Amino acid sequence: RKEIHSDVLKQIADAYEAKGDINNAISAYKDYLNDLPKATASDLAGLGTLYNEYADKTTGAAKTEAYKNADSVYEDLGNKFPNAVEFSYFMRARVNSYLDPDTKLGLSKPFYEKLADLIAAKSEKDNTDTTRLVECYRYLGYFYYLKKDSKTADSYWHKILEIDPNNATAKQALGMK
Repeated sequence: RKEIHSDVLKQIADAYEAKGDINNAISAYKDYLNDLPKATASDLAGLGTLYNEYADKTTGAAKTEAYKNADSVYEDLGNKFPNAVEFSYFMRARVNSYLDPDTKLGLSKPFYEKLADLIAAKSEKDNTDTTRLVECYRYLGYFYYLKKDSKTADSYWHKILEIDPNNATAKQALGMK
């Protein structure tokens, strides 16, 4: 009986989302999460997705607030679900890059660094791992380029080329053809 109630709340959230009413979708989704006996990592990630959707549809302070809420959800996700830590860092890096589109503040830096460390430490990497690792190194290379630390920036561009020898961005950053 409890599961039926939770399912109805989720359906309400989904209906609001389908209508484009993200504010009400977020509210209904929070009710859904609060009603669940035990939310999964996927359940929690859904709320982060809704906050990102809302941020995409708004501007100014509301956009910033939505991204900060998404970041908080992904932080909570990583804290509650150890098997979702990499995803948590990945999404926090992305969300913080939206909050710092010019990379001037380096808001994503700690998340990309931590994610890169976690992935690089794996003996076996799948395609998702290598794609995320390239994204981490690209961000970090660009961050250090902006800081005029070419030695550190170049080390990240070289790391990308170790993974993807034909990466055009890394080659361009290193002045290669």
